[in-house]
Amino acid sequence: MHQNFQRKSLLLAAVVVPALLAGCAAGGSTTAMGQASPPTETTSPMPTGSEMSPVPTGSEMSPAPSESPAEQGSPKAAVQAYFEALKAGDADKAVAAYTPDGLAAIQGMETAQGTEALTKLYKDMAKGKSTATNKIEESGAAGDWAFVRATSEKDGETTREFFILKKAGGEWKIDRYMSNSPS
Repeated sequence: MHQNFQRKSLLLAAVVVPALLAGCAAGGSTTAMGQASPPTETTSPMPTGSEMSPVPTGSEMSPAPSESPAEQGSPKAAVQAYFEALKAGDADKAVAAYTPDGLAAIQGMETAQGTEALTKLYKDMAKGKSTATNKIEESGAAGDWAFVRATSEKDGETTREFFILKKAGGEWKIDRYMSNSPS
């Protein structure tokens, strides 16, 4: 029990602290994003800090023309598939990018957790296709957990995005997603 707690703490420190520092360095806001949800217990083994390794974010991670990003099997590719679903206005495909108990905390929206709440959120948001330009800034993986930090720009407005992904059924799925805009 103590070792699992220690592993979870190290993962949290490895993922959240850099995200907060990046947000602060970029002039981040301290405004809360939706309502807090109670923590959920996971049964997957959590990596230690030394097991975290960066994942390249350059062109070497781009999918081959004949393969979809989801087939590439990387956290970055899973997030890219999510962005493509938004660009297509496909709410069902965007929700399918999440784990069944996935959570989205999008600035200006109520926090949504679970497939039903996510479906409602994305159906409300998908009234049209997204015209945002998305850029994956950083990603890393350790065991069955990964993170991806991205930015999106639309109509001159920048949005910061942070994803925590979990490997489920051999595929990377979004477990937690948060977005906000610099103030």
